[in-house]
Amino acid sequence: MGIRSSGCDAVDAMRNINFSGNIVPMSWYKKILRENGKPDHFAVTLLSDIVYWYRPTEVRDPVSGYVVSLQKKFDGDLLQKSYDQYANQYGESKRTVKAALDRLEELGLIKKVFRDLKISSTLIPNIMYIQIFPEKIDEITMEVVDDETSGPMVQKSENEDINNECNENENEEESSVYPDSVGGHTKFCTTPYKTLYDLPQNNVPPLTKECRDILQNDVGGLTPDCETYTKNTTEITTKNTTTPTTVLSDAVGCLRETFAFLNLADKDIATIFTASRNNIEKCKRAAELLKQQSNTIRNPVGWLITMVGGDCQQTPYTPKGKSPGYCTRDINFEELEQELLTYT
Repeated sequence: MGIRSSGCDAVDAMRNINFSGNIVPMSWYKKILRENGKPDHFAVTLLSDIVYWYRPTEVRDPVSGYVVSLQKKFDGDLLQKSYDQYANQYGESKRTVKAALDRLEELGLIKKVFRDLKISSTLIPNIMYIQIFPEKIDEITMEVVDDETSGPMVQKSENEDINNECNENENEEESSVYPDSVGGHTKFCTTPYKTLYDLPQNNVPPLTKECRDILQNDVGGLTPDCETYTKNTTEITTKNTTTPTTVLSDAVGCLRETFAFLNLADKDIATIFTASRNNIEKCKRAAELLKQQSNTIRNPVGWLITMVGGDCQQTPYTPKGKSPGYCTRDINFEELEQELLTYT
């Protein structure tokens, strides 16, 4: 038997759409506000994403169906995020992301923790982690009913009593048609309620060892490009943008000869390689452009990071206040002086 239509084609069509995303309680828009008293929508969005990562994943026993343990969606004791990651995810600037996180920190909902991560001989400083405070989030999530804004109490009308009596009469008529059903039945189901729902639980076997002892040996480690390594807990997967340690070490060894003319340390080479999004060819092109520079580059590491972060194209120099077609002219001042003296 098919499903009865709602009577609205749009409502019926929405049944086939699979929605997924973060949960945003409406009370947050009244608690997370800007200086002008308006809701800070981007701060609310970031908080909903942070809360998603901290919400546990339930592990159920396949036999009994009971929840036997909870798992986290990230590795380590705190969630690892970066300004760049949120800026790319939501299409905002790093300054906007920082301002939103600062507002959440001022409200006591989160705390930004910066740590130095050392992988092999490479030290990567100032990696941002985000700590949350569940009790504070619970305070802004609980919706308190205000008597002044909720409106006066409305008395129940007589029509409602009449409708309730009619519904009770209809239920009695249906019970007479299906005398064997004991409450909770529908027109298409005559199974008694107790037989359908009150199933005995005496034959449930004990929990298996696999459900009690959940191994965590396959959990990977943190990665050096300041991105978050998360385990796949949903059907929708995202591309892992982290750089494994072995790939980073191999890339540093390959680029030592490329940057040998600068005598760079391994950590600087690793930083340049990470900024290029793991593109060795882009790093080599940036090194060739640096060799072609006629002016002295005082900060070659910063220059290389800027180049590999873009398209590694050299921008022609244009004097300030001049058009792109401007060019200088060589003047022989001795000949000019002799020419001027002839007129005197």
